[in-house]
Amino acid sequence: MRNKQPQVILFQDDEIALGYEYDQVPVKLSKDIIIKSIDYDYDKLKEEGVSFVGTTEPSNNSVYFKHPYKKDTYVQDTKNEDYYLKEKVEIFKKIGQQLGAKKILTKVLSLQSEKITTEINADGSVKVVKAEVGVTTIEQKKNESSYEIEDTYELLSNFDLDKNIEDVRLLINDCNLNHESELISLIDARDSKNSGTTLKTRKVKSELTSEYNHLLDISLSLSHPVFNISSSFKKNIEKIQTLKIEIEYTF
Repeated sequence: MRNKQPQVILFQDDEIALGYEYDQVPVKLSKDIIIKSIDYDYDKLKEEGVSFVGTTEPSNNSVYFKHPYKKDTYVQDTKNEDYYLKEKVEIFKKIGQQLGAKKILTKVLSLQSEKITTEINADGSVKVVKAEVGVTTIEQKKNESSYEIEDTYELLSNFDLDKNIEDVRLLINDCNLNHESELISLIDARDSKNSGTTLKTRKVKSELTSEYNHLLDISLSLSHPVFNISSSFKKNIEKIQTLKIEIEYTF
């Protein structure tokens, strides 16, 4: 499973899962979705080293998303965008800390909420037919303290910037964040081996929900009535949140 892990797992009874394995499918599913047997495959996946994060143990009709930033880890659909936001922000803060940041200021720039409506095509696939978008900027939410977080750090005698730069480059790869160009630029700017200069301040912008929204988009076909999916899952895929932040690092 480690060579090509699916983005989404739906657990079903063994008989149903076996039917999907042999392409006896009433619904056209994305190639990134796989149907697994709750009776047999769940234990096998755990034996292979796959972890499952959630509020309950996997059961029939439960949906799990591949963790965007952790290897061999799947997250129950009951964990919404807040879970992924915190996971990604912690990575950004960890990188800043390892690069020697004395202060890290995190601000939300905007929050976009998109409510979508779907319909079923003749071939059984699901498509979006309507989207309603609303945007909230930081100015509209400036009185809410949760939209700004400031952390301060003190460098100790064992701080080793060169070693830490090597470590964070590996971390970027392990967390599948090679698309975060501004974050990679930050790491390069703290590497003074070639230039003889080092960065003192930098603002990095990122869309924190992009990976989670991609998972929701992939799993859209699971909203088909043929699947007995939980109401919380259906609500999650009907409402897409896009959160953009700015992180200021001071070294």
